[in-house]
Amino acid sequence: MEQGRLDDLIGKLQSDKLLCERRGNRAEVQLSILFWLAILGSIGATIMGFTPVPKPVISVMAALPTAVVLIQRQSKLGERAVWHITYANELEALRLRLLHEGASETQVSEDLRALNKKMHESYPKFDFSFLGK
Repeated sequence: MEQGRLDDLIGKLQSDKLLCERRGNRAEVQLSILFWLAILGSIGATIMGFTPVPKPVISVMAALPTAVVLIQRQSKLGERAVWHITYANELEALRLRLLHEGASETQVSEDLRALNKKMHESYPKFDFSFLGK
């Protein structure tokens, strides 16, 4: 096993893991923002109902929670966050097998290809079913 190739594989596993963690964390932040946007939209519409705010503005604020739920359900942010964190954990397991368990570079490379295929097939896709067929 050539040390340079081994280092390249370890580096790839590490950088891919970090990328997946960042994307998973970003999806969780986006989900939190949408949650708070829905809560604040609902509270804001309620408060505006008791003020002289024009009715169209209140209508937009009242529709905000529904729009947020639609966006969240169709984009599957929660599922994507879990998917990215799961992928990062699997990549870290491969890296640790290579570093500390004496797994061969060939075996880890094969396992990485199988993992990539499995994860690609399980990626949560946008759901456009609400548009009809």
